[in-house]
Amino acid sequence: MKTEILYAPSYSLAIISMSRGEIIQAESGAMVSMTEGVDMQTSTKGGMFKGLKRAALGGESMFINTFTAERDAERSTSTRSGAGRRRSSQARGSSSSS
Repeated sequence: MKTEILYAPSYSLAIISMSRGEIIQAESGAMVSMTEGVDMQTSTKGGMFKGLKRAALGGESMFINTFTAERDAERSTSTRSGAGRRRSSQARGSSSSS
């Protein structure tokens, strides 16, 4: 995974290049754009109560989006505030057909 920060410090934008199976998580509304080979799943990440707690007490979004690269060299663009909450991991045993 490669990350490039543009326009820092104000209005920062993170351009993220991912390999097949890599995953990032971002708050709802943080993703600006993505290429065709990126799959998006939205959940409360831990259930409704945890989502409400995160929104009410943490000032974060109730929903978390999980983006998974289905092919190599897929790109996504995220705002800096969303990129700060980004978590990345390599999916284990992922197999998807392209």
